Amino acid sequence: MKFGISLTGLSARHYPEVAAVAETYGFDSLWIPEHLIFPAEMPPEYLYTPDGFPPMNASLPTFDPWVVLGAVAARTSRIRLATGVFILPLRHPIAVARSLVTLDRMSGGRVVLGIGVGWMRAEFEIVGEDFSNRGKRTDEMIELMRRLWDEEVIEHRGPHYEIPAVRFEPKPIRGSLGIPIVVGGTSSGALRRAGRLGDGWIHHRQVPTSYALGEQPPQCGDSDFMELERHIATIQRQRVESGRSDGEFEVVAGMGSEYDTIRRCEELGVTLCTVGPAPVGLRGSKEEFIEWIESFGESVIPKV
Repeated sequence: MKFGISLTGLSARHYPEVAAVAETYGFDSLWIPEHLIFPAEMPPEYLYTPDGFPPMNASLPTFDPWVVLGAVAARTSRIRLATGVFILPLRHPIAVARSLVTLDRMSGGRVVLGIGVGWMRAEFEIVGEDFSNRGKRTDEMIELMRRLWDEEVIEHRGPHYEIPAVRFEPKPIRGSLGIPIVVGGTSSGALRRAGRLGDGWIHHRQVPTSYALGEQPPQCGDSDFMELERHIATIQRQRVESGRSDGEFEVVAGMGSEYDTIRRCEELGVTLCTVGPAPVGLRGSKEEFIEWIESFGESVIPKV
């Protein structure tokens, strides 16, 4: 089992220092969330709470993930740099591919692109992107970015993007393997995308009751693990049907930091658990986050 650290709730200026501590305690990766813009009032469209309101408000600070992860890369040498999740169809695929390959080169090949298609229609409307076809555009973007990272000359004519013959340099450090793309979400479209196009999947837990930013969601029960097991089985079927079952595949889940929860996730096929001071984010100091990392790194990671 590998462990990813979530620092949601910590001031972004402390990410490099705290990530360096996490690296020394054996954490595999740092996962940061992302939104481009919020409307003044958050709409009740969130998929993972019963009332549709997200565990955040419009005043929550958000940052460019590539700038933040670039700063982390400069202070670390091993920990992988991941987004959980980056809303891919809000951008143009060439711009995303360029940001990623830049960070990949600057970090020595440590980038993981965790993607989602987004849930907030207003966020798309604000920047003039189509919300209704975001899933189909995401599928095309994945294909196109992988070609940019691999082929010498790329020409693309698809239903949503048309690009004349171009050269895209440099390529990712891993060569033709490109940069891992891990798909988040539990909708049928997300599970299909993860199995047929992704290098992995990020589980988003359905929370039975509402909670606010900084509060702990309810602990996982049997139904949560049964849902996780069903989703993993669905993805594996998609991988088999698309002839992709032999390759490496990352299963990422944030179900909690308790030892028994982590063991149960491992039994179901989870390969990486994302953990943190609180699943939604502790609004705490740099010292509090470091203290939690040290405690988890000494008490849990060596046992798993």
